[in-house]
Amino acid sequence: MPSPKLAVWINAGRPFKVAAPIIYTVNYCKRNNIANLGTLGNADHLTAVPPEDHCPYSDSAWPNRLPLVVPVAGERYWVCAGDYANDRGLGNAILRDARAGLLPWLKYLNAAGQHYTYADGFKQGRPNTDQHVHLSTFDDADSLLYDCAGWDPLAGIPPHREAHPMQKMVRAPGSQAVYLTDGITARWMHDGPEYQYWKKILAIPTIDPIAAEHLARIPLVGEAPPA
Repeated sequence: MPSPKLAVWINAGRPFKVAAPIIYTVNYCKRNNIANLGTLGNADHLTAVPPEDHCPYSDSAWPNRLPLVVPVAGERYWVCAGDYANDRGLGNAILRDARAGLLPWLKYLNAAGQHYTYADGFKQGRPNTDQHVHLSTFDDADSLLYDCAGWDPLAGIPPHREAHPMQKMVRAPGSQAVYLTDGITARWMHDGPEYQYWKKILAIPTIDPIAAEHLARIPLVGEAPPA
């Protein structure tokens, strides 16, 4: 029996929006003649229990379950996933960028029969049935609206990132560990090229009161940077 959210969604007129990184990847694949295999789920996805990220009422979206409440004008109905043909090494190219900490919106990636997740910095793959590329985004406002401008995984070009005044080192309260928040998504970054770059720029760790206040809700992406 499908989730009761399906009937609520249908009665609301089947509204949904698609996370910006997924839209970007759809258009990127079109430009590179790579097949787009789906964003909004088919009937199997929409009736699955629990509903997952191809559904605009996913129970596996994170940090939120969709929708949180019966939404007004459908603003909480987001599709947080996309499927693409794994052509020209696309899956490995995206995995490389994820491991480098360049895709802070990416919750998990499936490709070539392996599942990779932000929880360990996309380092360890686990068996998965997807041979195509599946991307799932976090369900927070920063991830849903993240601008991937300029990102070209097949050419090795990372997303264009503007400097941001909140980019700084953060020492977690009650801990000697020092983390780096990118100031855009407010997520801790694991030790990688982007972290090393900002570590050189921002020499003195400071406490960011906003980051400190929301510390418990911020997922650790990969391993903690060294103290």
